[in-house]
Amino acid sequence: LMIRRPPRSTPKPSSAASDVYKRQARISALYNQLKPAATDVCRYVGEHHCEWELTYSPEEEVNAYASDAATVVIYKGIVQYARSDAEIAMVIAHEMAHHIADHIRESQNSQAVGAIIGGVAMTLLLGDAAAYSGQIISDGMQIGAVAGALTFSRKQEMEADYLSAYIIAHAGFDLDAGRGILVKLGRMSGRTESTVLDTHPAGPERLAAWDLAAAEIRSGSPMPRKR
Repeated sequence: LMIRRPPRSTPKPSSAASDVYKRQARISALYNQLKPAATDVCRYVGEHHCEWELTYSPEEEVNAYASDAATVVIYKGIVQYARSDAEIAMVIAHEMAHHIADHIRESQNSQAVGAIIGGVAMTLLLGDAAAYSGQIISDGMQIGAVAGALTFSRKQEMEADYLSAYIIAHAGFDLDAGRGILVKLGRMSGRTESTVLDTHPAGPERLAAWDLAAAEIRSGSPMPRKR
């Protein structure tokens, strides 16, 4: 007599694992929808490396960033906080735009130049005291590097917003719906004006720039202005 064992049932994924899979699938689908439009914008502005790698982070911080090697990182917090696909698409497109505009290399150059200026300024300011203290010069270089990065950062964020408006519009997303994430982020920051130490524009300033970009697109502009 042969006893047949019942087939083993495939274990169901845990609820947490299922949620992670759904979020990853969602941002991957949005990225794939954005990629052709982003590639068109990338090639139009003259950037030759128009490939990106999307990474999902399970951290609940409301954050996203572009890093070396054309990587775009989207945090779980963004997916949870956004109310529509258009809002998430805007964030993804914004980080892709940082790569399109070559902002990472520009920031590195800006920091390097700032460090040199800071070191020289400290030497000129303190004279012999600085000459005999490597720490003083080092401190000056660090201050200069930070100043250089901050000076350029707000301009880069505005440019990334501008390019991302074209990307999501060409990818079929509603510009007003995408704008919603900027409203939410502005409320989170609580700032109404930009200061010297801000890395991002204040909410109202950022929204006004987005509205100008949207008006430009709706007027029939096919591609963003080149630098």
